Amino acid sequence: MRFIDNIVPKRLSRSTAGALWIFSERVSSSALNLLCIAAMTRILGPVAYGHWAFTLSIIGVLLVAGDLGLEGLLIKKLVETPERAARLLGTVFTLKIIVYLPAIAAVLLFVGTSGALSPEERSLFYIFMIPVILSPLTSSLLAWTNSVSAFHNAARMRMISNATGSVAKLSAIFAGFGIVQVGWLHAGMFVLEAAGLLLAVRLLGGPMPWTWRPEASGFRPLLAQSSYLFSATIFFTLYLGIGTMMLRFYLGPYEVGTYALVPQINQALQFIPYALTLAVFPDLVTSYSEDNDKFYQKIFFIAKRLLLSSFLVVIFLSVFSLFIFEYIFGPKYHETVYILLISLFSIPFLFLRQLTTKLYICVNNGKMLAMIELSGLVLAVGLNMILVPRYGGMGAISALGVVSAFTVIVSFILFDRGRFLRQLSGARLRH
Repeated sequence: MRFIDNIVPKRLSRSTAGALWIFSERVSSSALNLLCIAAMTRILGPVAYGHWAFTLSIIGVLLVAGDLGLEGLLIKKLVETPERAARLLGTVFTLKIIVYLPAIAAVLLFVGTSGALSPEERSLFYIFMIPVILSPLTSSLLAWTNSVSAFHNAARMRMISNATGSVAKLSAIFAGFGIVQVGWLHAGMFVLEAAGLLLAVRLLGGPMPWTWRPEASGFRPLLAQSSYLFSATIFFTLYLGIGTMMLRFYLGPYEVGTYALVPQINQALQFIPYALTLAVFPDLVTSYSEDNDKFYQKIFFIAKRLLLSSFLVVIFLSVFSLFIFEYIFGPKYHETVYILLISLFSIPFLFLRQLTTKLYICVNNGKMLAMIELSGLVLAVGLNMILVPRYGGMGAISALGVVSAFTVIVSFILFDRGRFLRQLSGARLRH
């Protein structure tokens, strides 16, 4: 892995090399995840994968809920006041524990009392509580390494744990083990990641967890600053996963298995708009406070690149779905090809959403963003209740396309009363 550091000029090592490490970790993680999913779907079948995808859709919401929207805010405060690192980490860690414990209890109560769950789903829910419990620790350790620009240290540890876990999962699948045994290996991957990040922080001389001390006076200010962004993220995560949940309860695990591949692919592709918008975000923040015209020029600059990259992805996925998909995943997923083709409509909007989120952060209007995402969630629930019983997975993915277009367009309109949209469509920028 040292070749990345060697090919980057020394004067760019803190910024460019860090970005390369983050990008490498995201790409490798997405590629290995898709490889494991391909093995699950082809060897274990749609029903087993349906159990897996449904369980992870619930766990994903739980993980987002426990995050509280604090990650970016924690990094910012760690950079500004590194001498208070132990206090800040202790405060955020304690806040997350306070939220996670009742959330975990609620999920376990649901698992224990629901008669609609299969034995495999029930077992996977219990197993996946391991990464949930570890999340407050790993996310806090990762925030500290990012705050000191030690991107390569964290990326190396995460790449090692992901590669080890993926090899173990693939070996278990090809050896004939079931979905529950694969779940144990998946949980073990997160244990390895936590140990790796703990080692990275120790080697860097950072504050270890047993030195973290919470400040009761810091709870309310942190929650006040993160609450709207947290709510927006929760609403977005829910309407992304609502199709999987509706399919499970209206139809069954087989339908979930043939559908869930598509949102997994879309989610794996999100590292592209994430990297593009993250690179320009500091300039957006600066230009917003200093030069309004430059601010709009940068929005236009990144929007064009997001649209171009999304169209390239659409072309690639069109060819992939029509000529390659069934060779990889098998003939049982013939219906998934049509679901994937319908999903191509939502990709440009999912890419642009990464930009709208950062724009609302720039203008400190998280409340409006949360209201927009809430309206998207309400629309998603209504559309899925109508479309899923009749059209199955194709109805669920159609609902996602409508909701993603609605939320992004409304976000741009309410951001500046449509001024940017007029420029994007070719009109002159009006002052």
